[in-house]
Amino acid sequence: MTHTPAALPPNAVIGIVGGGQLGRMSAVAASRLGYKTHILTQDAHGPAAQVCNAVTLGAYDDPAALDNFAKAVDVVTFEFENISADALDRLSRHCPVRPSGHILRISQDRLAEKSFLASAGVPLAPWHAVTDHATLHEAPANWVFRSFSRPPVTGTMARASAAFTPRRSWRMHLRPLPPTRW
Repeated sequence: MTHTPAALPPNAVIGIVGGGQLGRMSAVAASRLGYKTHILTQDAHGPAAQVCNAVTLGAYDDPAALDNFAKAVDVVTFEFENISADALDRLSRHCPVRPSGHILRISQDRLAEKSFLASAGVPLAPWHAVTDHATLHEAPANWVFRSFSRPPVTGTMARASAAFTPRRSWRMHLRPLPPTRW
């Protein structure tokens, strides 16, 4: 039997990790539904901080800030996927976190995400995991790859996008490029 969480009662406090535009829109929507919001942010003057009921200033990986924040809210969500799943696990010691750190870990790793969706029966476009030269050669010969890669969880994105077939021009495309901060 699956446990269905109870709905939040009126005036419950929704904690939002991140103080940007999405946090602001979420806080405004929550207010219209009768909920209060509390933001964990590093910017006291950010968009979400201007419209929420409370703010905890702190780094997203600061144990004290995370604990104080989680103790002040009824449930936690987040506005961006670059937060550490470990930080969400820490928050979940004090209150429910939705989506969970487990789900965030899956969404931060594109191969894990594709595998998870495929195992759940979600229709996907054809794909092939390419992690090195050998797995590139295992790909179907007639595929044209569009490659855009991001190392999982690092907060960087590779600055590469290329179209190539695995049997011809792949060698020149498999060199590391310097990452770009988001």
